Amino acid sequence: MDFHALTATAFAANFPQRWPGLAAALAALRDGTPAATAFTAPEVEPVNYAALPIYCQDWSYPVPDFAAWQDLAERVAAAYPTVEWSPYNDNLLGCLGTGIEQTNPQGPLDLDHAPPLLVVGTLHDYASVHPWSRSVADQADQPLLTYAGYGHTVYGKVSDCIDDIVDAYLTDLDHLRRDRTCPNLDHPPAP
Repeated sequence: MDFHALTATAFAANFPQRWPGLAAALAALRDGTPAATAFTAPEVEPVNYAALPIYCQDWSYPVPDFAAWQDLAERVAAAYPTVEWSPYNDNLLGCLGTGIEQTNPQGPLDLDHAPPLLVVGTLHDYASVHPWSRSVADQADQPLLTYAGYGHTVYGKVSDCIDDIVDAYLTDLDHLRRDRTCPNLDHPPAP
């Protein structure tokens, strides 16, 4: 198991329900004992992966080539030796040399003529941190629907509270009039 495989496995365990499995897998790795399901990737059919081109269009990084990316990787590893890297940073590497132009730069949102929006954020989102959700809601002058738990994207996963509000918005354009927080339902299973 290399660093990137370990990082991706740990990174995916952002939900407390997955913590016992991650702990068992890490203990097996530490002890040198096989763990049959610890790091087994599922068999999947290849698909067109639209996320990377979208990522390349959305994010502007001052990393023009592989040498600059490698320098950045080394500086991050030196500054943060416990963490070193995030799988998201590999997306940046995937953009190098593709010719995909950044067309949707970071900056203030232009929402002057937008209909009422439903902005949803997760309090403990490791990828789209909650302050970003708050910023979008503030720029849109719209209320923020917050899930007080964990994970990246929450709709259709653990919270009927979130699902009911999103469903009402999508089917009836019933939007929130004020901020709302749905309770955390993420709890690690009892040992």
